[in-house]
Amino acid sequence: MQLIEPEKSETVFKTVKGSFLGLTTYVNKMSELVGMTKALKVLGDTFEDMAIYEAQRLKNESDKKLFDMEDILELLRDIPPKVGMDYVVVEDLSQKIVIRISRCPLYESARISGMPGEKFCEHTAIRYIDTIVKQLNPSLQYELKKPKGSKEDYCEVQLVQRDLNETLI
Repeated sequence: MQLIEPEKSETVFKTVKGSFLGLTTYVNKMSELVGMTKALKVLGDTFEDMAIYEAQRLKNESDKKLFDMEDILELLRDIPPKVGMDYVVVEDLSQKIVIRISRCPLYESARISGMPGEKFCEHTAIRYIDTIVKQLNPSLQYELKKPKGSKEDYCEVQLVQRDLNETLI
């Protein structure tokens, strides 16, 4: 699904890809100093901190105490077009929603810089969105279901309802 005109979507995609290419290049340079594992950990921790601030902003702008799956799906629907991604909801069940992303500037920036796209996405977008989701509803989880294997491939992410007792163990 593309919610903005194709010309603008392409411009947004290229802009976001360029920005994240700078970030992937920086992480690659940091990995030369501290190793890739530590560099990705710092990156993930940074994205988690940003997500906590964003979740607090969303809570402050809403009168809801707890966001349900549909509320969060509505928030998630706004993200892909803002960064030039193409996506479609391929499964929409009461306990699980699966989203297929076919074009992703984060994956492309990682690929161009020689970084594994899956690792970069796990430590940036996936961690960021999962943190927001858990801040808004601790029984929900956002996770990578299927990583993108090539430029022509797609990834799938899912929003799932977890048993709250399961998350506390």
